[in-house]
Amino acid sequence: MDSTVVTVMLLGPSLNAVSGVSTHLNQLFHSSLAKEFDLLHFQVGSESRKESVVSKLARFLFSPVQFFWRLIQQNHKLCT
Repeated sequence: MDSTVVTVMLLGPSLNAVSGVSTHLNQLFHSSLAKEFDLLHFQVGSESRKESVVSKLARFLFSPVQFFWRLIQQNHKLCT
């Protein structure tokens, strides 16, 4: 039997945000799926963020870089 745990990255707002998406994500993180898979969260969107226009622009520019960096880190973790 294969003992490899599959990692799944879930994208959504802050898990503390008051929204349907964050509620759904929290349900997934506390479900039986969390026992079968390594569930990770990557925050996207502006919910629960108090940010200036400059901060928002920086997030738009650097969020894709942060996302790909996280993917690279996870790939390294899976390959070792």
